[in-house]
Amino acid sequence: IKHLIDSALESANISNKSGFIQLLESLFPKLGSIYGNRFFGNDFHEIWSQEQRVCSESYFNRYFTYSIPHNDISDEAIVELVQSCKDRGDSLETGNNPILNFITTSNAETAIRKLRQRANTYPFAESVWLSIALCLACEKFPNPETLYNWTVPFSQSAILVSQLIQNLNTENRVQLACDCIHIAPIIDFKLEIFKWLPTKDEERPEKDAFSEEKIEKIGKFLGKEIVTYLESRIDITVENPNSTSHALYIIQKYVGQEELDKYIQSIFENDQTAILRLLDTYTGTSWGVETGVSHKSDFRREQYNNLIGTINPQTVLDAIEKYRGVLPTIEEHYPEGNDSESREVILKQFVWLHSFVQNEKKKESENQTKLNSPPKESKIADAEEYIPPEGETK
Repeated sequence: IKHLIDSALESANISNKSGFIQLLESLFPKLGSIYGNRFFGNDFHEIWSQEQRVCSESYFNRYFTYSIPHNDISDEAIVELVQSCKDRGDSLETGNNPILNFITTSNAETAIRKLRQRANTYPFAESVWLSIALCLACEKFPNPETLYNWTVPFSQSAILVSQLIQNLNTENRVQLACDCIHIAPIIDFKLEIFKWLPTKDEERPEKDAFSEEKIEKIGKFLGKEIVTYLESRIDITVENPNSTSHALYIIQKYVGQEELDKYIQSIFENDQTAILRLLDTYTGTSWGVETGVSHKSDFRREQYNNLIGTINPQTVLDAIEKYRGVLPTIEEHYPEGNDSESREVILKQFVWLHSFVQNEKKKESENQTKLNSPPKESKIADAEEYIPPEGETK
């Protein structure tokens, strides 16, 4: 970059080179890291965008065109959208939601990004009604499968809702969070909102974060919402595979293990193949470096730990045995291989890992027993009476 700028100035026969560099640094502050020792954190990107500066990625192209680019959204349109949500207020519902007519598949990413850039500037009313409108329209936000799934409009809009909730005072935040969770028409977005609510942490202090007590209250509300959703005999591994593990964890933590066990048993009884889908939802996704195509990876120790932290491993083993008629033979080595046409290898991997973990615990227990056992009685009753062989020092 330095070579590019210096060459341009030299070719133009610029005599006051330092003056031009100073001007460029004013326009593009990050040049300060090249011509000086000044650096800027990520927070500055938001400030530059709010100030509509040429150094902002959101505004750079506009300074070289005579109109708003076709894939961009004007600031006036964003202001009008927020105002429109506020004006509808209590009458806001799916049928008259301004966001539904505003956001499209092609502009969703830009619209959510622009709203997020201004999120912390919205007062009480704008924050409330914009967050409600976003939740009502959540099914319209694109949610493609990608390596960085939090960057898609679906997740970004949930993050935006979280930011808007934080604009309220402490007393109103919990209520708005619960309202947003309740209003969202799909379980995946309810979970996504809760996922991005910041919790107070001594190691990572965050401004306006929720206390553990407040998160507990919202979590219990979400847990009841999930249980109500599942009461209509819905198999979550079919309807919400991407959110299954998160939903089951919420039920266990905020509703209770008994409620979770009852539900898991019900889906296994209704469909023996549910065990394949359940294990699949806990399995990670791999991405081809060259092709960019995704595929399910093997079921590893990390996934095993996550699953048994929520579901009793014996329940899983029973379901595998019921599906296959007999448990897979435990091989000497981990059963590698992910057959795209048959995911039954995942059953062998779970059984192998369970056996490995049980043996690991057994060895640890035996070692601990040895450490805690009293020392063997010494053959030397009394050291003072010991007479060393000739030539040795007593």
